[in-house]
Amino acid sequence: MRFSGNCINLIRSNIVDRIDKNKTYGIFANTDGRIIESRIDNAGATVISLPVRECKKIELAETDRETLRRIGEFDWIIFTDIFSARYFIEALNSAAVDVSDLDSLKICAAGETTVHYLRQFQIHCDFVLMRGNAMHALAEFVGDKLENSRFLIPGDSATENSLSSELENIGVFVFKMPFFRTRPKDETDFARVKALLLGGAFDEIFFFNSDDIFHLLHLFPDKVPSELLKEIGILAADEDIFQSLTDFGLQPRYLHGLPL
Repeated sequence: MRFSGNCINLIRSNIVDRIDKNKTYGIFANTDGRIIESRIDNAGATVISLPVRECKKIELAETDRETLRRIGEFDWIIFTDIFSARYFIEALNSAAVDVSDLDSLKICAAGETTVHYLRQFQIHCDFVLMRGNAMHALAEFVGDKLENSRFLIPGDSATENSLSSELENIGVFVFKMPFFRTRPKDETDFARVKALLLGGAFDEIFFFNSDDIFHLLHLFPDKVPSELLKEIGILAADEDIFQSLTDFGLQPRYLHGLPL
């Protein structure tokens, strides 16, 4: 078996030897997590596998990059989840577009998690979509200008966006730009883990790569990260992950050199 750099460091630092048998740990179901999960389980502690949402970034065509360079032609951008925000920011960088070019647009984001992420890039949200009748809430907020507005909606090429369909049905111009593609996952597993986390089943959660925080927060779009995880110990495998977690307002502990 070939171990990743993070896992080699964890094994060498004997982290698993200091596992508390009375605690329940969360491990993400990716390669790094699987390697360590069995070792924690062998140490006598309870381990709950956290599901991941596998996303593959779509490389943009030059025509799409040009659309981003003319971003000022739109009136609104709607971010339907944290992944759409993440890959949109990456695409802006790739197209050499500064986030300040968004200042003239109205920004709509689904859930506090996405709002919090965008704030890291100095992107202010004008309207936050919560669960419920999103179309009605947006229409009420925009008012008479809705039908003449131009919307850009970054998203998942594998998922149909109901809000964009509703906007198109009333004649609104919508430009849907896929930035990533997801693989289907077991919704039952997602529901189980959500119930366990909200029920206080976890004592500590390991984060082995920067994607882990996105996988977790995608499950809770309406939750502020620091509130969602305030009673749970957050353990980061390296400096980059530590910084990513800190950027989300969390207070992680760095695994190497710090006792559990």
